[in-house]
Amino acid sequence: LGVLSVIVGLALQDSLGNLAAGMFILIYRPYDVDDAVSAGGVVGVVKAMGLANTTIVTFDNRRLYVPNRKIWQEVIENRSTEAYRRVQLGLRISYREDLHAAQQRILELLNDHELVLAEPEPTVFVKDLGDSWLELAVWPWATTENWWAASTQLPAALKVGLEQSGIAMPVPRREIAMVADDGPGEPESIT
Repeated sequence: LGVLSVIVGLALQDSLGNLAAGMFILIYRPYDVDDAVSAGGVVGVVKAMGLANTTIVTFDNRRLYVPNRKIWQEVIENRSTEAYRRVQLGLRISYREDLHAAQQRILELLNDHELVLAEPEPTVFVKDLGDSWLELAVWPWATTENWWAASTQLPAALKVGLEQSGIAMPVPRREIAMVADDGPGEPESIT
């Protein structure tokens, strides 16, 4: 009877853990049905919440049943609760460009875009100094429902706007020196 109790206890351990976690999720409501979440290592939209598991449909349309114990033990990110979200973009400009003028033009393009919010204000700053360019961080804000559209539309809009303004967006550049050995004498350098 003792051995049987241990076996049953071990077999039910996961199920009881899922039920307890499910109760906590239903009581504290860190997310609700139709919220976009990152939970239990899964990113998608919550379709159903139960005591044992949560049904999440991923953005590439896979239906996953995630055990509540796994969700409750990890960080839960609810991407639907805030009214607006920051879009994080990166741009490269040449060292030859006027940094201040480029930043001003980027801000103008952002302020003219219909998906970018005026408040909080967009931010543009130098993030890194690359080998052949300045790496700019571009942080506009959009409403939560427009965040994905802004994330996908803004890179192309900024590229076109900068090109029309004559601001170059460089590509990686490498200089390779080759030495040709033509026998006796000095080797010739070819660039």
